[in-house]
Parts: sequence; C-alpha cells; structure tokens
Amino acid sequence: MDLITIKDWEEIYYFLLKTGSVDNMDDYIDTVMKELENIIPYYAANFFTYNNEDSEGGLKKTNIPDRAIEDYQQYYYKMDGIKLKTFNQKEAIISTDVMDYKRWINTEYFNDFLLKNNLYYSCGVDIHYKNIILGTIGLFRESTDLNYNQKDLLILEILKNQLANQMFKLN
Repeated sequence: MDLITIKDWEEIYYFLLKTGSVDNMDDYIDTVMKELENIIPYYAANFFTYNNEDSEGGLKKTNIPDRAIEDYQQYYYKMDGIKLKTFNQKEAIISTDVMDYKRWINTEYFNDFLLKNNLYYSCGVDIHYKNIILGTIGLFRESTDLNYNQKDLLILEILKNQLANQMFKLN
C-alpha cells in the first residue's frame, strides 16, 4: 500500500488552508478542483453539488467538453453502470475496484462515451454532512496514465470531512 509522505501531508495542509479561506460556493468549488490536482493529479474532473438527495444543484468541470455533458444527460446516463454502484457512498471509490474492466471496456457506454472523452480511469468521493449528500467529486485519467491507487483514496477520505464542513457552511 502506498503511504502518505510528509510531502503529501504538506500538500493536504496547504489544500486545507487554501480552500478553508474561500467564502462562496462557486469560488470554493473552483479552488477545490484547482488545488486537488496538486495532490491527486488528474486529466479531467467534475464536481456535482446537490440541492437534496435526489436533485443536482450544479456542476463544475475541468477538461470535460460541454458536448460530453449533453450526450450523457440525453443518452448515456441510462447505461452508466458505475453510477448505479457508486452514487451516495460513504467511502471514496476507484472505478477498477467497482467495475470488471475486462467486460466494461467492451460496452457501448465505455467505448462511445468514456473512452471517446479520455475518461479511462476514475476515482471519486461523495461528500456528506450529517448523512446528507452535498456533493460528488469525480477525477479522471487517460488510458496512458497510471490508475488511481489506495493512497489517492486515502487522501480523498482525509479531505472529505473538511469538504463537507465547508460546503455546509457555505450553503
């Protein structure tokens, strides 16, 4: 298992300093996405916020084309097997731990949507405050990148309570 190094703890501390001083939700999400890339490198990312457990409140994204979001909302959400397995979970998740990639890479959803948009590997975390989901962060890497690992999940686990507290405060 990959261990969190002193350098990682310094980056986490800096992340908490930078994000904890933001005083509105839009700037907060932008700062989280920017600073998170320094700790867990990614090719693309999304950050969903929720009005309640059934309703999306907003979406911020990095390196995901608007057309990809439109395609997902109009068609591909029906095929998104990973969302069914991972939405509203208490722990951070890596796609390769949830999906059988040998079978998944042969699906229409994977080839026509994920691969087309360079979203090969993913990891993410749902952000809860007192059992209410406030947001979801999804991080994506290309097929030529290394997959996410347990260290990445551990960092998301460390950060999620701070993220929840700040999001609740800003709501």
